[in-house]
Parts: sequence; structure tokens; C-alpha cells
Amino acid sequence: MCFGVIPVIVPTERITHMRQALSVGFTLLALMAALPLLAACHATEGLGQDVSATGHVVSHDAQKLTP
Repeated sequence: MCFGVIPVIVPTERITHMRQALSVGFTLLALMAALPLLAACHATEGLGQDVSATGHVVSHDAQKLTP
């Protein structure tokens, strides 16, 4: 018999609860990390449409002013 060694017993319910909490935490963290990327996609799409519209205006004005 060894003195000074305290056996650690972790109930299965506690382990299950910890796994569930970590799973939810990591899922929320992944969603929060993906949110700026999704927002950037929409911003980039909008910027592309603005640049395209500006190109059309410049092209139209250039054709109108060409003798």
C-alpha cells in the first residue's frame, strides 16, 4: 500500500458534460472565426459590382466623346 497517493475518480457524467461543453465551445469559436470571411465575400462582390459599373460609365462616356 502506497501512502500519499490519492486516487482520482472522475464520474462518467462529468466527462460527458465536459466533452459536450468543449464541443459547443469549439463550434461557436469556428462559427465566429468564419463570420468575417463570409462578410468579406459579400463586400468583395459589392466592390466588384461597383468597379464594373464605373468601367461601364467610363466606357460609355469615352464612346460618346469619340469623334
